[in-house]
Amino acid sequence: MLLNKFETKSKRVKGLCFHPTKPWILVSLHNGIIQLFDYRVGVLVDKFSDHEGPVRSVDFHRTQPLFTSGGDDQKVRVWDYKKKKCLFSLTGHIDYVRMVQFHHELPWICSNSDDQTIRIWNWQNRSVIAILTGHTHYVMSARFHPEDNLILSASLDNKIFVWDYSELKEKHQKYAGDSKKKLEMYTGVEVEVKNICEGHEKGVNFACFHPTRSLIASGADDKLIKLWRVSGSRAWEMDTLRGHQNNVSCVAFHPKLDILISNSEDRTMKVWDLNRRSCIYTLKKDTDRFWVIAMHPNSNYFACGYDKGMTIFKLEKERFDYQRVGNQLFYVKNKVLMLEDLTNMDSLPQANLEVEGKQVLNNQPFTLNYNHFDNSNHDVLLNYIGDQEMSILVIMNKNLDKASNAVQRKIESSKGAVFVAKEKICVLSKTKNLYIYLFDGRNKKIDWTTKHTPQKIFQATIGKVLLKSNNDVLMFDIAARKVVSEIKFTNLKRVYWSPKMNYVALFSKNQILICTKNLKPLCKVKDATKVKSGCFDNENGFIYTTYSHIKYLVITDKLSEGSTNTNNSGIFKATQNPIYLAGYINGNIFYIDREGKVCREAVNTTEYELKIALNKKRINEVIKILKRGQLSGNAIIQYLKEENCADIALLFEKDPRTRFSLALSSGNIQEAYKNATEIKEKDIYLKLGEQSMLQGYQNVAEKSYQSIKAFNKLSFFYATQGCTSKLKKMQVIAMDMNNKNDIFENSILLGNIRNRVKLLMQSNQIALAYASAKAHNLTDLIPLIEDEIQNRGIELTENYTEQLAERSQKAKTLLPCRPIFIENEGFSTTNWPHTMMLQSHVQDKMNEGDENGDLHDASATGEDNSQGISDLLDDFKDDAKEELGNGDAMNRDDMDQLAGDLEGEGNWPDADLDIDDDILGDIEGDNIEGDPELADLDKEVNEKEEDEVFVPPTRSNDPLLQMVSNSMIPAHHVAIGNFKEALSLLKKQIGLINPKPLRSIFAFIHTNSKICLPSMPKFPSIDSFLRTADGCSPVGIINLEFLKNIYKEGFAETTKGNFKDALLAFQKCIQYAVLSVASTSEEEREIKKLISSCIEYILAMKIELKRRDKNLTTTEAQNLELACFMSVCKMHPSHKFLALKNAMNLCYKGQNFITAAHLARSILDLEPTGVFSNKPELITQYKKYYAAFQKKGTNKTKLSFNVEEFSQIEEANGFICCGSLAPFPETLLGNRSFKGSCKCPFSGAIYSQDYQGKICTISNLTEIGAEALGLNILNLREE
Repeated sequence: MLLNKFETKSKRVKGLCFHPTKPWILVSLHNGIIQLFDYRVGVLVDKFSDHEGPVRSVDFHRTQPLFTSGGDDQKVRVWDYKKKKCLFSLTGHIDYVRMVQFHHELPWICSNSDDQTIRIWNWQNRSVIAILTGHTHYVMSARFHPEDNLILSASLDNKIFVWDYSELKEKHQKYAGDSKKKLEMYTGVEVEVKNICEGHEKGVNFACFHPTRSLIASGADDKLIKLWRVSGSRAWEMDTLRGHQNNVSCVAFHPKLDILISNSEDRTMKVWDLNRRSCIYTLKKDTDRFWVIAMHPNSNYFACGYDKGMTIFKLEKERFDYQRVGNQLFYVKNKVLMLEDLTNMDSLPQANLEVEGKQVLNNQPFTLNYNHFDNSNHDVLLNYIGDQEMSILVIMNKNLDKASNAVQRKIESSKGAVFVAKEKICVLSKTKNLYIYLFDGRNKKIDWTTKHTPQKIFQATIGKVLLKSNNDVLMFDIAARKVVSEIKFTNLKRVYWSPKMNYVALFSKNQILICTKNLKPLCKVKDATKVKSGCFDNENGFIYTTYSHIKYLVITDKLSEGSTNTNNSGIFKATQNPIYLAGYINGNIFYIDREGKVCREAVNTTEYELKIALNKKRINEVIKILKRGQLSGNAIIQYLKEENCADIALLFEKDPRTRFSLALSSGNIQEAYKNATEIKEKDIYLKLGEQSMLQGYQNVAEKSYQSIKAFNKLSFFYATQGCTSKLKKMQVIAMDMNNKNDIFENSILLGNIRNRVKLLMQSNQIALAYASAKAHNLTDLIPLIEDEIQNRGIELTENYTEQLAERSQKAKTLLPCRPIFIENEGFSTTNWPHTMMLQSHVQDKMNEGDENGDLHDASATGEDNSQGISDLLDDFKDDAKEELGNGDAMNRDDMDQLAGDLEGEGNWPDADLDIDDDILGDIEGDNIEGDPELADLDKEVNEKEEDEVFVPPTRSNDPLLQMVSNSMIPAHHVAIGNFKEALSLLKKQIGLINPKPLRSIFAFIHTNSKICLPSMPKFPSIDSFLRTADGCSPVGIINLEFLKNIYKEGFAETTKGNFKDALLAFQKCIQYAVLSVASTSEEEREIKKLISSCIEYILAMKIELKRRDKNLTTTEAQNLELACFMSVCKMHPSHKFLALKNAMNLCYKGQNFITAAHLARSILDLEPTGVFSNKPELITQYKKYYAAFQKKGTNKTKLSFNVEEFSQIEEANGFICCGSLAPFPETLLGNRSFKGSCKCPFSGAIYSQDYQGKICTISNLTEIGAEALGLNILNLREE
């Protein structure tokens, strides 16, 4: 009955207190420490340790961030849990402080002590205002009444006092604000004893008021609990509750139910029915005595403290299960089936349920199912678990106004029941068998054979049910009596179906798995807290609640496993308390709270509607939502970018940086340039320039590089565009800056050989200048260079001169490539031609007439590009005055001289170099500054007239690639070369962590899935993928027959005794099976059977190889045990015979005749399999062996192998750990679900807990114990 919600281990707990609004509990310990826990998430928030000695009581203030404590150090302390410190201490008690409590309205604290007094303190002025005397022994408890002006105290003098402090309260309110008068008026007689309750024979340990009734409960050392009624000045004993065998340490009334909870030093806690005065539940601890009880003031929680910690309980589940049918909601409240009309929020009772169990409890059904397959009646099925374990069928007429129409029928011994047809119910019995229950009362058992044991049953589509079995969820077909689909999902708790039964949501403690109706997984979400309830929206959305939030999830194939912080999920709002979602209609959330009240609440669904509209590609609706202006922030902008809707976000964003990023993402270079001019940062212009070059907006790229003075990029840009005149001006700029590298590079790009030679001379590179002049046969420059060489005393050897002359004869002129268009030929740099599209659909919907800075050519930038290189050159001439300085290699005069020399003037004679003008574009001898064509460089960029509007067709990919992109079969993605997606699927489906063995298999499948067809001469071949007959999926390269051939190789090697080769073959078979494709369900089952068989053979091979390993030192007993373990493996009868024969021979040689006799008996049991058909004489021979071994009847060596029991085991997997190759100590015959094991999520190989997280030794691929969806190999299209 009790539900354990949170538990701690610590020293003895003496005090407990729940926070009234936060999920916190204070725990005071006997060692002087106070702990603060968040019981919702199970963490220690803080701890406080100023007390010296045990802390016997703690209490939260209702509204302030305060709590008070009292202990054996005789002090009452007041703490601030936000500041994490003790604010002050109240001193006055001269013995242990037993209990402290804040007043619910006034700034008072009540404390009681072993000094036989009760004190009332004003914690605001830190003074005592009343001392209550009258008890003649330790005062064990003192509590304020929750509403009246009363205090209840209990003492070891066997008495209970009720004190009236009305006069004290009146004086406090009268003199509020005047502390001096207030102190003078407190005479000590303002509190008087109103009632005295006597009846206990021994000391009373605790007494408490009922929260709403005039009742008192007390517990004493006489082992009794007494109930008292108080009326005015009278108080009398009502009843006595007996049952505890030792001192009753604490009692407490439940705030909502007629229940009393008590605990005792007899190590028990009891729950009492106040109406029947009887104990309905007892919790017993083996060694711990109970000391304290605390009730939550607003919820169903209560806590108990004992010697080794404390536990928080709930008496029963607070969930109200329900079923929504259109705008109607069926649910159960106070054992009555209710119907709520969600349109007008009216409720109508339908049936008083005949529920068994504790009458004082609500006895809510665990699940409530509605029969969607019956259109003539309203059929509701209620499933009860726990002590009752039954189902109630309620049949109601369509006319729901008449409650008398309801007919109830009980289904006994039911662990769960669901509707499967109009008048059929599938029942899961206590024996875990399935029955069909007809409405007329007839039952029929379903006979089906499976390795799964159903534990829970849930609603599914017509004729089917969902079954939970260990870590599997099965879709079971009633008519076919077989499992049609299954999926891995741990700890399934609840199932929610979409209105059209197309999707299903599987709930565990904190996970949600959304699947299709065939259990094909779509997305898996894990939340940090418990998920409580959920419902589907008609728009492919799923809304669910957690402990403290209402959240949503947009169902899309893009959503993958992860937390709820994915792009397609979010939060509607936070909730104060858990709620249970019943439906979502037109922006309204319908839910049931823990009080059983159906509520409707409007929530802000703007973000949810936006994501739904984007998912469905409804752009009109997206724009309408954004125009409301209710969404803002970077999260929405980022979401639109990731959904390839940056152009939409651009229309609503105002920040220049964000607009720039959005414009680049959407390819809107015009808008990007407009925002870059506002930001004016180097990195922004660099990004813009790169994107402009990629998209062919050459004028934007030019302006971007000009703005940040990126001369290297400009030089390269002009060279590629053939703008030789602008390239000349880049040369002049480089000379003004005295940047020799740029001067040299520009001279190379211009093809100006003389300038290169002169620059080499200026740079003291005489040898390079001489070699360059000789190579280009500059006869007029060679003598000048030779004179310079002689003046500097440089000697040129004859060998060097000869080699230079010889190489110069073979040299070719290094000139830049000729541009296709040359500026001097009348061509001006323009943007690449862009096909003009129709006006953006988005802008059309926004009804905006402005063009927002279109930039299709130079004039579209919004400014004349007249400044260009000329003004840039002037600017840099001014800057160069500061940058060059005296320390430079060349001063300003030299620079001017060099600039003149490079024009072909000065001391250098003209060269007679034979270069076509077409190549150089009349570069040599041009007067740059006097060229009239270069006055305004940007006027050369002509405005481009808009061509005829054209809408180009969209490019389409191979339809097969589009179909496979949504496939959940890893082999399909491998076939088309999408290895990344295949590995991602394998990680989710089988827990893959070691993909290395699959590398060769990937290559094998991919190469065999493609064909190359010859095309036209001198054209490449045409690649295509092999595909199935319907053309919807790739051909399955690895199928059942392929795997059988590998399996046969291992089978043959086993027969030959080549165990190493056999082991490799069977492991190869399992690894290839990972990427297999089954065309039918039957083939899928056969492949899974083949995998199971491979596991057994791999185990057998590993055991035998371990036994034969000479590097291992094994005892005789271990050697015999390994041989016997091999014989347990499920193999072909011929191999089973060989394994048994080998084990029998070894046992005979080891003089273990009893074990040998059992093995001989097992060999004879193989006769029905036909293993002796070729040699029938072996039967007689082994009968003789059996008789001889029985005659001996002794075992020399004790083995941990009992053949008589182990011969009944069908498979070694589950009996033997696949890692250690030793049997599990706790294995029980026929039970694989033993404690301390973990599984391989792919092969199902079972290991001990020590192997958790390691690589599976069977498949060498997966992580042991990982959670996975399950391998998907069935091609449903083929089926």
